[in-house]
Amino acid sequence: MGAILPVDLYRCIVEHYSQEDRGTLLSLMTTSRAFNYEAERILYRSFNNFSNITAQTLFLNRVISCPRVAKFVRSYKLFITFPIEPLSDFLTLLHTAFLALVELKYLGFRTLGGSSAAQILTGCTFQLEELDWDCSCDEQLLIGFLSTQKSLKSFISCWDPSRIPPPSVDVVPFLTSLRGRYGLIQTFLPGRNITNLDWIPDLDDPDPDMALLADSLANVRTMTFGGYFMRPNLSTIAQYLGQVRNLELRGVQADDLDCVHLMPNLEVFKISMRPVLGLSILRSDYNAVVIKLFSGCAKLEVITIASKKHDFWAQDYRKWVRKDFTVHNGQGTIPWTDIPYVVSERKRFQLFQREILIPA
Repeated sequence: MGAILPVDLYRCIVEHYSQEDRGTLLSLMTTSRAFNYEAERILYRSFNNFSNITAQTLFLNRVISCPRVAKFVRSYKLFITFPIEPLSDFLTLLHTAFLALVELKYLGFRTLGGSSAAQILTGCTFQLEELDWDCSCDEQLLIGFLSTQKSLKSFISCWDPSRIPPPSVDVVPFLTSLRGRYGLIQTFLPGRNITNLDWIPDLDDPDPDMALLADSLANVRTMTFGGYFMRPNLSTIAQYLGQVRNLELRGVQADDLDCVHLMPNLEVFKISMRPVLGLSILRSDYNAVVIKLFSGCAKLEVITIASKKHDFWAQDYRKWVRKDFTVHNGQGTIPWTDIPYVVSERKRFQLFQREILIPA
């Protein structure tokens, strides 16, 4: 009889494979009980299937019927881009499965059209670290769920503050990352130590209340500012971003570049194009902009500017570094590095799927 290998060795072998190596993992499952357990742990670690209702149903029924497998699941993402009839039955199945996913750490969910679905979170005991919830009219139920989440660090949402009073800062006390429109930011930024902020403007956002946001903006280290719709000018918030090290602007407005020097700790600055068809990038001379930014920002080390847009988000960039600026004494043409957008085969397939779903 052969010697029994330690569990750590089986795990080390199986960890070499990812979920994309599904065929290999399935083969390992038939090799021995030890390999079966470890391979199954990898196979069920995350489930991010967007469009196959049959696969969704099989997965959900599996975790419901087998609590051992349910404990393997750490990540679940479902952005419903397909009609489900009846939706209520699927949400009931989803709720039952969520009750079993006690070790879930990441949840991303969106219904078709953004309809309410927060009832599927009722009674769930998992302690999330990241929540991406893009369903409307869910604030009342969602706040009850958030009050149970003591480990949540990242929150993405289309939160509407008009539907519910702002929660106490004791709700999600360890939140460090926010991504969404102004309604989410005005609700969850004040009083919390948010260090990563992605501010995505909406069409009907009001002017930001800087008296409400100023103190908490001082904690932000990494920020992305802008999106499809027009955002406030950078000058509105620049003076409060004293600790920002990394900043990306989506689109450039008049006077934006005149206030970058107000962020004394800025090290990395990126200018991207807004995802608007036909919208051009920075019209100024790139070299003049680079010289101005490096000259005015003592700690700035890297500048990246979009040079070409391929589709909604995909862009080529040019990158400048301070050492080249220094070598040229801030004069003449500062050399740059081209960073072309590379589409992986997986990304090509995702883009193809998206094109199929977009009506002509």
